[in-house]
Amino acid sequence: MNKMGRNVLGSDLSETKDLRRLTTIIPGRLYLATYSTHCRHPDTRGLHFFSTDYNYWDDGLASHEPLNLGCLVQYIRYFNDKMYNHRFVSKAIVHYTVDNSKEYNDPAFLIGAYSIVVKQMDPLTIHSILKNSNHCVNGVDSIFGHGKNNYGIDLHECLNVVYKAMKYRIVNFKDFNFQEYNNQCLDMTWIVPDKLVAFRGPIECDNIAAGPGRNVLLQNFVKYFKENNVKTVIRLNDTEYKSCW
Repeated sequence: MNKMGRNVLGSDLSETKDLRRLTTIIPGRLYLATYSTHCRHPDTRGLHFFSTDYNYWDDGLASHEPLNLGCLVQYIRYFNDKMYNHRFVSKAIVHYTVDNSKEYNDPAFLIGAYSIVVKQMDPLTIHSILKNSNHCVNGVDSIFGHGKNNYGIDLHECLNVVYKAMKYRIVNFKDFNFQEYNNQCLDMTWIVPDKLVAFRGPIECDNIAAGPGRNVLLQNFVKYFKENNVKTVIRLNDTEYKSCW
C-alpha cells in the first residue's frame, strides 16, 4: 500500500491494510481500489465505498456472455446517481475490487467507460490511468475472453469501442431502453439502430439452459424481427438454417 493510498483513505487500518493499489480517476472525487482479499468496506466520514464484483458477474453464465451493453448502461446510470446524490456529494467515491486479473477487468472497464461516456475522457488517457502491469499477459493488459482460449481483446480496445460508439452515435446512452434490451437482447444487439442487428442462435431446444431473457428459440427471433421490420437474415457460421428451424 503506497503513500497516496494512505493519504486518500486515511489512517484507518481497516481500509488500508489490505490495499494493493489505488488508482486516481478524478483527484479528490473518484478512485479505483484493489485489495488483496474480498472484504466489504463500510463508508467513512469522507469516503463512500462500493463494489460490483457480485452484481454484474454470474459464473453460471460465464460460458455464455461477458459484461453486455445493458450492464454497461446500468452501471453508468447507477454510478451517475451516486456522483450527484446529496449523501455523497462531499465524499470521495471508491470503487473497489479484489486484486486478480479476472475481477480487475470488469471494474476497470466499467469505470473507464463511465469516464468516456460521462466525463468525456479520451480512451488513451483513461487507459493509461487504469493499465495495471500486475495483470499483463504477453504484454497485453486485462485480457477479455471466456472459456478455454488464449486470445481476447485488451482493455484499451474495449474502451476504444465505447468511444467510437459514442462518436459515431451507434449507441445513445441517454435514451437507451434497458427494459427492452434486458427482455430481448441478451442474445441480440442492434449494431446500427434500425439497420443492422446481430444475434446469437437459434439453439436447438435440447441445448437450451432456460432463463430470463433467453430468447434462443427461432420463433422468438422471428416474432421480434417482424415487429422491428427485419427482412434479411445472414448466417455467418453455416450456409443455411436446419429444416427443423
